[in-house]
Parts: sequence; structure tokens; C-alpha cells
Amino acid sequence: MSPSHAQRLRYLAAATAALALAACGGGSDGDSESPAPAPAPAPAPAPAPLPTVSATCDQLTSGTYRLIVPADAEASTVSVTMDESGTPQLAFADGSTDSLKAGSEACSFTTAKNADSLVVGKGGVALVAAKDDAARYPALMFPEQAADVADLTGTWNRIAWQRAGDGGTNKPFALEYGTISIAAGSVTGAKFCETTTTADTPINCTDAAPQASFAANASGGFTGAGNAAGMRNFVFKSGSETLQVWLDEDGSVSLLTKQAALGTPSVGAKSSSWNVQASTAGAVVEAATDTLPGISISTNTTTAADATTGIITRDSSSGGAEPVSQTLRNNVPLPGMRVRRGTAGSSPAVMLPLTSSLTAVARLNASEATTPGTGNGFLVLSVSKP
Repeated sequence: MSPSHAQRLRYLAAATAALALAACGGGSDGDSESPAPAPAPAPAPAPAPLPTVSATCDQLTSGTYRLIVPADAEASTVSVTMDESGTPQLAFADGSTDSLKAGSEACSFTTAKNADSLVVGKGGVALVAAKDDAARYPALMFPEQAADVADLTGTWNRIAWQRAGDGGTNKPFALEYGTISIAAGSVTGAKFCETTTTADTPINCTDAAPQASFAANASGGFTGAGNAAGMRNFVFKSGSETLQVWLDEDGSVSLLTKQAALGTPSVGAKSSSWNVQASTAGAVVEAATDTLPGISISTNTTTAADATTGIITRDSSSGGAEPVSQTLRNNVPLPGMRVRRGTAGSSPAVMLPLTSSLTAVARLNASEATTPGTGNGFLVLSVSKP
């Protein structure tokens, strides 16, 4: 028998009351409340950002650097980062790693694993005396930068440590210097200057027309063609300064800077620099007085300067030795170059300031090197202490 309409209403009311009771927590006291939700855990503090500048050298910052090693004909890259204490960490292109231990002077280091010596000048330009078994070899390191063909345009002073004769890694290095002119990526002219001079007589420079050009390389810098076939070219810019570094397949290296006349230094002006000297074998010359193995120190004080004649005298000391008086001729044989007169205390040399921090110096009138390591020629790379 079906329930009456009144019974169905009573059943419905009872069911509604039961549902309401269940929603309020069953038969519990009507004054109770649901427990408050647990508070969300506090977020972990963000880690402190790692330093981007070396703790002992404000010129060395995190980033990618170009490493030029003439002895290996290598132009690789190095990634530099800092750990939490500001110690530089190195990651090389071959997958190996190292770190830098601070030396006794700001911006001087040794690598922790291989005991390479490294010093850093203005703008992050660094010189390396890299240890390889019983010898050390020079290397140049600078921040990697994008460049285009327009950056190569102009007339450039050039100094090179060039494999002699037809080249080849079994040949000794020898000096070559002069100018290179470039337009639209092509070499339009050059001058090659005498290397056998003693710097006491006029120095002749002869014109040449090398057939060479450069095109952008996807892995950085430029690749040469024509007479520059197989050559890599890299650019470093700092303010108004531009440095070109050419590296050939046999390890020959050329350093170029825009041609511009040098000013006359003030009497009393002083400078101090770190130096890496390469022999005709391409190896670093070491001395007991080196501040780091393969890194020497020199100091210079201008004692006289004549803007009309371009003659400069200075007292120069190397490795803490007693100063020696030297005579330089400014803007000789070309604007932007200097030559040093040979004396009993110093050899004749050509000097090319490449940037406000980096200078190259090479011996003039060197005895001929018949095999690597013979002869008395040298190339010095010098970086001013920051």
C-alpha cells in the first residue's frame, strides 16, 4: 500500500533534518567549530647571489674569455665564474676545470691544478705563463666580444712573433712589424719595417700588398682567406681602444692596434708592469726574481722628454735590479711606435702600445735563430698593474 501524502511529507522532513545534522558534524554539540587549517610553511630564504667580481681583482669578472696560446696554435674559450668567496673558477672548452689562487699582489694568480701563472690588467686583459712539463709558454686572455667586419677597418700598427722561413711548428719565431690597412674585410696594403736595425739610424719600412681578407666565423672572431688562409682573428674593444689578435695555424701571432701618434710622457711619470717574455722557441724566459714563475716586474720613471725631437729618457728597472737609463724615440719608425736605443744595459727594441694596459716589445738586430731557442731574439708582452 502506498503511503499517504501526509506520511510522505513527514518522511521528507525527517530526511532533511538528518542531512542537516550530518552537515553540522553529526550529533556533536552545536557550539563546536571546525579546526583551523595548519599555517603554510614559510618559504626557504633565497640563496645569496654569487659574486661576479674576483675578491682580489676588480678587473677580473665573470664571463667568457678568449684564450690565445701560440705554442699550441690554440684559440679556445674559458668560462670564468666566482664561487661564494669570490674565488675565480675556470671551465675550459675541453671540459676541464680549474680555479685561481690569489698571489701576493692584487690581480696576480696561480691556477690550483697546474700552477700556471696569471696576471690581469685593465679591462680584464690577462697574461699567462702556462706550465707544460719542464717549460712554460705564453698565453693571452681577454673578454670575448662580438665584432663585425666594420671593426677591422682602418690602418693598424702590427707587431708579430712569426714562424721563420716558410713557417711550420718546427721553425723558430722571429720579429715582424709594420702596418696593415683593411677596408670592407680585405687587406688593402701593408708596410714591413726593418728588424736588423740598431734603432740608431733611420728605420726603413717597405710597402707591400698582401692578398688577404677576413669573414665572420660562427664560433667567434673571423677566419682569414688568401694570404691569411687558416688564420683566426679576434677583436677586443675597451672604450675607444681596439685590439686585434691574429693566430696562424703554425702558432704565429700578430697583435694590432689602430695607428695613432703617441703623446709625450710627463717628466717624473712612473709605471709598473708585469711581463711575460718569449724566446725564439716560443717558451717563457724564467728568472729567480720573478714575482710568479715566468712573470717578471718592471718599473719605469721618465727623466726627460722632448716633444719636438721625440726623444725620451727613462730609468728602467727589471726584477728589482738597479735602474738603467734608456733612450727612446717616440713615433718611430711609424706613428704609434717607439724604438729603444741599444746600450750596454739594454738591447735595441721596438715597442708598440696596444691598449692603455697592454704593450708588446721585441728585440731589434737579433742574431739569427737557426732552430727554436737559438739566437737572442725575444717578444715581451707587458701589462700595466691596475
